[in-house]
Amino acid sequence: MTDEKIYRRGFFLLFLSFSLLFVLYNRADPDMFGHLRFGTDLINSGHVQRTDIYSFTAYGMPWINHELGFALLVGSLYKILGMNGVLALNFISFLILFLVYKRFSSGCRCPNIIRTGILWLLISVLSYGLALRAQIFSYLFFALLLLIFESKNRKLRFFAPIILMLWANVHGGFFTGLAVTAVYAFFDALNVIMRKKPLKDAILSLLVFLLSSGATLITPYGISLWRHLLITVEMPRPYIPEWGPVDIFSFSFLDLKVLATAVLILIFFSKRIFSKELALLCLFTGIIAFYHNRHIPFFAVACAFLLPPHLDTWWDKIRSSVSVRRMYQKVGIFLYYSVSFMVILTALYLNRDLIRGLDVPDKAYPVNAVNFMKEHKYAGNCVVFFDWGEYMLWEMPGSIKVSFDGRFETVYPENVIKENFDFLYAESGWDRLINNYPADLILVHSGNPVAKHLMGMEKSWRLVISSDDSLLFKKM
Repeated sequence: MTDEKIYRRGFFLLFLSFSLLFVLYNRADPDMFGHLRFGTDLINSGHVQRTDIYSFTAYGMPWINHELGFALLVGSLYKILGMNGVLALNFISFLILFLVYKRFSSGCRCPNIIRTGILWLLISVLSYGLALRAQIFSYLFFALLLLIFESKNRKLRFFAPIILMLWANVHGGFFTGLAVTAVYAFFDALNVIMRKKPLKDAILSLLVFLLSSGATLITPYGISLWRHLLITVEMPRPYIPEWGPVDIFSFSFLDLKVLATAVLILIFFSKRIFSKELALLCLFTGIIAFYHNRHIPFFAVACAFLLPPHLDTWWDKIRSSVSVRRMYQKVGIFLYYSVSFMVILTALYLNRDLIRGLDVPDKAYPVNAVNFMKEHKYAGNCVVFFDWGEYMLWEMPGSIKVSFDGRFETVYPENVIKENFDFLYAESGWDRLINNYPADLILVHSGNPVAKHLMGMEKSWRLVISSDDSLLFKKM
């Protein structure tokens, strides 16, 4: 077997080993409990819940669940296979990574060691979104659309409306997919005007864009979903870090900044004619990534499609002698296999309790407090820390209604959102929430600023349990 074949297999093994870190990841995300509750309730009731029945601060308010399809999928897997069936959705992360890997392995001729560095950088940037959440389908569908539109077989574009229909039912990020169809339709029309392409190409792209737009209306909410998302997309979320911007002048998100810099340098020095469509999509996803860091994975996927040909031309300019190349190739083979082995062992060690299902650490969730509430048959309205709302809904269905949860603007009016955050962070008028609504219980994190205020209100609210990082108060 030649060194090149050993190298390629090592490259693939390294990819698989890093993928294993994501596929075996079983740490609970706060939103997952909501998907489990809403999905199982949807299956049990047989109809879409269009008004809120889970909170006491927005009870009866209209509710547009833009992740309804994901909740249905999660609920179905849980019903059939239990929690390990839900965890199998981590395979979606592998599919995203595989599409990125495939693009690099087939679209780039530069040495494997160079590709390894860029691939590692892309995986690092992608990792910001590879948790078990509805967003993973947005990243998967985005990658699939780029694969389709970059294919020489233009007829594959007629799969775009199907992808967009599925996308609109599982996550509200489908507007990014519509942007892909719009960008390719625009440049095809421009090429027709400049007489670089036949008219039929522009007509096909326009038809795909229109069909895709129409396909996103095939949801239980129809055009109301569009209206809701367009209204709420710019809603301020100051207390949710993933909706915050990337600080350009700090060391946070350093891998993202390195990738963005590398893209600019490679394109600037490349002699290849770059794809205008991919360049514009890289610019678009780069802007939204720096504006809201939850969109970072879109940028990584777009870069994976744009970079390969430019890496080749860059390497042609600076490649060293054959002897040097052979030297680092030998070193690279050793590193590939040794690093892969260590990463696989690390992945297996970190997820050694996978067989137990979803990992719900009591340092992150009020596990002991909720068990106490179950044991003593607590019921009523509970003011709760934002990250724990859906955990409460999953663990105590029917007996507890919450003040707030991860559904955020899909159901809660802006004034209710403000009152909840004012309460948790002890802002001016923090007690409006417990004075204006019929609250029976309060469950907060010991690190929430309001905890100090509550400890001094023994006559109104009695501390009944302090466990790990959670404090449970009961109204006197």
